[in-house]
Amino acid sequence: MSAPSLRRGPAVPPRVAVTPAPRRATAAAAATAVAATLLLVEDDPEIRALFTGFLAHAGYDVVAVADAADALLVLRDRHDHVDLLITDVVLPHVDGPSLVAAVRERHPDVRVLYVSGFEVETEPAAAGGPATRHVRKPITRSELLAEVAALLAPAAPGSRRREVASEFD
Repeated sequence: MSAPSLRRGPAVPPRVAVTPAPRRATAAAAATAVAATLLLVEDDPEIRALFTGFLAHAGYDVVAVADAADALLVLRDRHDHVDLLITDVVLPHVDGPSLVAAVRERHPDVRVLYVSGFEVETEPAAAGGPATRHVRKPITRSELLAEVAALLAPAAPGSRRREVASEFD
C-alpha cells in the first residue's frame, strides 16, 4: 500500500460548535438512534475528548484511543465487533490508512471515516467493499454526526446494531 500524499491546505483556525439538539415534546416522540460501537483513533487529546462526547451523547458506544497500536490492542483484547472506525489520517508511528489495512485483515467489513486536517489521498474503497468516507477538520458536531449516520445507514448483514432512545437527537 502506498503512503498517502499530504498537502497542507490553507490555515484555518479550529472551529467547534456545541449546540444541543432541541428536546422532543413527549417521550413517545423521542428520536430513536441506532447504537453502534465506534472505535475512535485521534492523537489530539482535546479533539478525541470532544468527538467522544459528541458521539456518546448521540447514543453511540465509543472506544477512544490515541494511536494505531492502542486501536489494534482494543480490537484484539475486547473481541468486540466494531461498526465504524473513525481515524485521523496522520497519526504517530502508524498512519490511518495503514491502520485501516491492518484492521480490515481481521474485520474486513468495518466501515471507515477518515478525519484529517490535511487534504489527503488514501486508497479508494474497493467496489462492493465496506463504506469509506473522508472529512476534513475542522468539523462541527452536526457534520460529524451526519457523516457517522451516513456510514451506518445501510444495515450490513449480521450487524449488531440496536435501537436506543436518545434525547440528544
